[in-house]
Amino acid sequence: MSNIAQRSNHLSFSHRSRRAFTVPEMLAVVAIIVIVLSILLPSMAGARETSKTAQCANNLHQLGLALRQFTAQRLKNPNSSEMLYDMGKYLGGAEGDMYHCPKATGTLSYGVNPCVSKLLGEGAKVVLLDAKEPVVHYDGTNSTEWLGTVAPRHYGHSMNVLAYDGSVSLQKPAELNPYTSTEILNNRWKPVALCDPRDPTTGGGGCGCKATYYTGHFGGTSATRIDPTLHMPFGGAFLGFNTWNIPLPGSNTSGWDTGSFGSAVWTGKIRADFTETFTFSVACDNEVWVTINGQQILHRSAGGVAGVTAYQDSSPVAMTAGQWVPIEVRLVEHTPGSSPSHVSLKWVSASMPQTTVSCANLRP
Repeated sequence: MSNIAQRSNHLSFSHRSRRAFTVPEMLAVVAIIVIVLSILLPSMAGARETSKTAQCANNLHQLGLALRQFTAQRLKNPNSSEMLYDMGKYLGGAEGDMYHCPKATGTLSYGVNPCVSKLLGEGAKVVLLDAKEPVVHYDGTNSTEWLGTVAPRHYGHSMNVLAYDGSVSLQKPAELNPYTSTEILNNRWKPVALCDPRDPTTGGGGCGCKATYYTGHFGGTSATRIDPTLHMPFGGAFLGFNTWNIPLPGSNTSGWDTGSFGSAVWTGKIRADFTETFTFSVACDNEVWVTINGQQILHRSAGGVAGVTAYQDSSPVAMTAGQWVPIEVRLVEHTPGSSPSHVSLKWVSASMPQTTVSCANLRP
């Protein structure tokens, strides 16, 4: 046989030996892959969920350590705003993602006991837990509203919970709902010491609005806390106001200089005591927007001493007694660091004289 014929037979044999899979063989391979994936994927997804739950629990553990550091250094508990926004400094400044649960969809992960400042030697009492709102009220609302506040985002419809003794556990809403039994209220939430959750004079921190301060115009470095009022005359001592401490670098509580303050946003809910129409009034330096229940009711841009101290009225706003509706106030300082700033919101109705909005009528 010639060399050419030998090479031809060799190539023909090699080609036959490398034949493709048949259709039944391919289907069998695909079926095996599908079966393997159906076994592995749920366990992989479960592992990811377990990891997120563990990270969330570790966040609360770190916040529990920060709580211990705070009380050791200052010989008192943090208030609700400090516990919720300002504990990183008690862990060497390494706040990181401590306040963010990886299973939370928004910017807020945890809610606080409004009377955390009054807890003392009450290890089982709740300090923080998975929530959709910054303050979890154990008094003054109802079971339906409470269930809408908490966020059972973990396995088995449960929440990570930090207790005052530093322990972190998974709890179901029914196990912590203070509106279902006096036992849960007294054993898990309410401090032994007197504390009205919506009265700051008794240690309560459950009223007011969530405030975010910015060095720029709604951007740059920011700081967040709960403010008990929307009468905020920071930097305005020369107008006869008390000054208000701005939680930003360079702020000056003695009067004129507003430091690096450029803007602020207050968000929360407002509740009227009467079913009536209300007129809101605002004074500001320099520009402010007020939104009630999704509708902008005021926009004021003021300059000069006479302008910034004058109040501008809104059109009548219909409100229902006892009904909480969203409120947002946005303030801009046009010349940061070179002039004072303030905002003051008042309201009036047929049954109520014009007054600043009480802390008890606001919630974060």
